[in-house]
Amino acid sequence: MEMKKWLAAIGLTLWLAACGGQEVPGGPADVSTPLEYADTVASTDLSGELEGAGLLGARRQEVTAARGEPLMTGDVVLKGRKHRSALMEYADYHYMLKDERVSSFIIMPGYGTAEGISAGDDAGRVEEAYGPHYYTRLMGNAEAMGYVDQENDAVIEFVMNDGKVDMIIVSRLSAFQ
Repeated sequence: MEMKKWLAAIGLTLWLAACGGQEVPGGPADVSTPLEYADTVASTDLSGELEGAGLLGARRQEVTAARGEPLMTGDVVLKGRKHRSALMEYADYHYMLKDERVSSFIIMPGYGTAEGISAGDDAGRVEEAYGPHYYTRLMGNAEAMGYVDQENDAVIEFVMNDGKVDMIIVSRLSAFQ
């Protein structure tokens, strides 16, 4: 359980840094975002990731109504940020809210994407499931393999460690504006 919380904390830190242009401790000062790559790769249909428990765009109350009370919640306050961010933790998904709406979620280890990818799968398996139209970018000291869905305003990023999926983050592409 502690490893899951550690992964979620790292994911939240990286995500907030990317959204807000903040420096990630131990990472590069110039953090790129999926927006920088959105026009460089062909769109991939991610509608399967947006169905069910994904709840992108849902308000906090809608998440609670659909999923029940979270295991844990918390507000994230970063100095100089105009947006309020919060985290709602469930065993399978950790939801990140920006201005009281779900703008991103982490699929926790032991759970998978609509295409069956989960922590521990290799980059080849990800490409087999989602196709060749991806970008790579640095997220702190990790590398992410990302797919963009222009039509559904979504992005899925597979954070890799030694060629294996460590974390899966699904976000609204517009969250990075």
